Amino acid sequence: MDQSLTLNMDSTDWATFLGKLRSASVNEWENMYAIMRAKVQKDPAKMQKPISLIYVMTVKNPADFMPAFDTLWNSEAMSKFQGNIYLGRNLASGNVKGTHFVTFVEENNAALIDGTMAMQTSDAMKRYVNAVSEARTIEATNVSIELKRWPN
Repeated sequence: MDQSLTLNMDSTDWATFLGKLRSASVNEWENMYAIMRAKVQKDPAKMQKPISLIYVMTVKNPADFMPAFDTLWNSEAMSKFQGNIYLGRNLASGNVKGTHFVTFVEENNAALIDGTMAMQTSDAMKRYVNAVSEARTIEATNVSIELKRWPN
């Protein structure tokens, strides 16, 4: 990342691209984060326009949250999700609330909906939600679609 930032800082092409992107879009959210866990079933570099469902939350009590999340993470329901799953911690997220996030990534909308609905209706999810009701607050549920990836 540092090499990429250094290369692009002095690039007039990059500055032109960012200027055009800013004029054609509205910035909703940008953040810096650390991935704490990942269940990667599909190579992210080979996924064509992956779609993500992102649950942004504020963890108020990590001592209660993490054991409940561990149980969910190791559940059969979680292992049946065919895409990729990430637990992360927000390091800097501007004016958007939330300390952590869980992201479900799939190759298409149907697979994402089917997979997350199976998770959301599972007994493992019900137990998790009950266990963390006081430990975390959901701040937002977002969907993102990767439009372009530039290979190395």
